[in-house]
Amino acid sequence: MVKAAAAVMHCEYCCEQTLPGDQPQPGWVGRDYVPGRGVVVVLQNPAVAPTIYDPQRESRFQEALRGFSADPNLKTYEHLMQLAFDDMTGGNGVPSWPKWTHPIGKLFDQPNRAAEELRAAQHCSRLAWMNVVKFRTAENSAVPPRAVHHSINMHLRHELEVLRPKALVSIGSAARKALNELSLSKNLVRGHLKLQGASNAEVKTLQMLLHESGVDL
Repeated sequence: MVKAAAAVMHCEYCCEQTLPGDQPQPGWVGRDYVPGRGVVVVLQNPAVAPTIYDPQRESRFQEALRGFSADPNLKTYEHLMQLAFDDMTGGNGVPSWPKWTHPIGKLFDQPNRAAEELRAAQHCSRLAWMNVVKFRTAENSAVPPRAVHHSINMHLRHELEVLRPKALVSIGSAARKALNELSLSKNLVRGHLKLQGASNAEVKTLQMLLHESGVDL
């Protein structure tokens, strides 16, 4: 995934579309993700950092992006992935990303596990998180159709070929529509959750489907 991530960072179109002071963002892949067994969660594009975030939090993330872009190797990639994971799940004592708290994180919430295993499940490193479009938009505005088309064909298609997921879970209608434009294997387990308002029951139903299909959770 290092080459795929570097391609995002150095993509001329993506760089042109990024907001001032921002950069394209490659997807996140957990350190325990296993091709052929893992689940890839797909959303439309990275969200603008909420104003309640400590400015240093965003600064650290941008610094890690710049470090990887300047020298894309396994070490800088793993540093970026770990920082993104801690930021996403609240591993540094900061509030977790809203979409991690619900619904994504709850896919890994299995009450029959021991307390230690449950904590690990809630901060699961066995999934990958990909955005269709690799850059933020002003005030999280709508993504231009051209950007979606570009990102599907230049980035997402190749990323999924490398990741070889057992399951794909789209979050929001835009992500589901994008995935429908790809020629995906009929053996691939597909799931979907609403971007806003996914109920606990809907998350539980999807969790059961993934578990019964032998997907790593």
